[in-house]
Amino acid sequence: MLWLGGCHRGIDRLAFSPDGRRLAAAGNGPGVFVWDLPGGGEPRRFRPEDHGFVGLAFTPDGREL
Repeated sequence: MLWLGGCHRGIDRLAFSPDGRRLAAAGNGPGVFVWDLPGGGEPRRFRPEDHGFVGLAFTPDGREL
């Protein structure tokens, strides 16, 4: 088990990149968190203008979220 720090609010959307090297999460707070795996560490945080997320998904090539 790996503890991924950085996000302190409820998460209800997750997406793994196709190669399994990144995990993206979004939830009750503003923004999307992206961790590099397997190490975890501090996530990169993105704050899109539109907070009305329905889901998260990486493109098939894993370059975009």
